[in-house]
Amino acid sequence: MFQSEKVQELDLNNPIFVFYVNVENRPHLTAQEYINDIKNNFDIYKNATMWFVAGKKDEVVCIYDGWSRVRDSELKDLIEEINSKIEIMSQSHSFEDFKINVRDWRIGKLVDE
Repeated sequence: MFQSEKVQELDLNNPIFVFYVNVENRPHLTAQEYINDIKNNFDIYKNATMWFVAGKKDEVVCIYDGWSRVRDSELKDLIEEINSKIEIMSQSHSFEDFKINVRDWRIGKLVDE
């Protein structure tokens, strides 16, 4: 039997992104680890709602951009960061490649700051 999770209210002021994650040809545990790693990389954003779904290709889709949301620099920065992480995902041929590419990306961000 499934254990119910604490129900949270959906904040419709924030945009909603769906992350389609390619898990084809991956064993179940590797696929779950891959999705969890991606989720943990995006978990730092509190100004967006993110859903993670197994798919046939890596893709992020903004399915809702929030009520009366003004496209300020914060949202623009979020979209740019998501796009760069998706590019990292698409360039990674394995979970190990993905971790190395994310590490390199984070180091690059620290050096730029």
